[in-house]
Amino acid sequence: MYNVAMVNRIKSESSLVYVLKALIPYSRENLNFAFRPNKFYNELEKKSGLKQKTLQQSLRRAEIAGFITREESLIMLSAKGRQELKKFSPQKLPGSSQIIVIFDIPESDAWARRRLRILLRQWRFEMVQKSVWASRYECRKDLAKAIKTLGLKNCVKAYEAKDIALK
Repeated sequence: MYNVAMVNRIKSESSLVYVLKALIPYSRENLNFAFRPNKFYNELEKKSGLKQKTLQQSLRRAEIAGFITREESLIMLSAKGRQELKKFSPQKLPGSSQIIVIFDIPESDAWARRRLRILLRQWRFEMVQKSVWASRYECRKDLAKAIKTLGLKNCVKAYEAKDIALK
């Protein structure tokens, strides 16, 4: 079961995440989606800066990707959708620990570099330099999986580091 407050802490939301939140029972988004769909899409349009048609397509994409299921007029969040939402609520690392990601991805794999940067932003990484990113949030397993899936094992290095005080 997902805590609505936990999901609301998501720093930067995509339209997909907002749509998935609408499938969490009794959340504000869920009530708007169920009883005031125009208000739901208008609010989502303001929040995301995207057109209503694009947002409705996000709902269709979520269904195609298996994040939601339909039974007649009932729309429900699937197990895969719940797992997708989990990715957006990482735990903070203890103390001053950080995950540091350094990459040098060739231009021939520009699409993979763009995808990696999108994922890093979603996982609350901050850019230190163009190809050096740092985060205080736990995401090691997801990061390792993404690096492998994108075929970037030889181009990306990830480290856990602690901030040290220099005098």
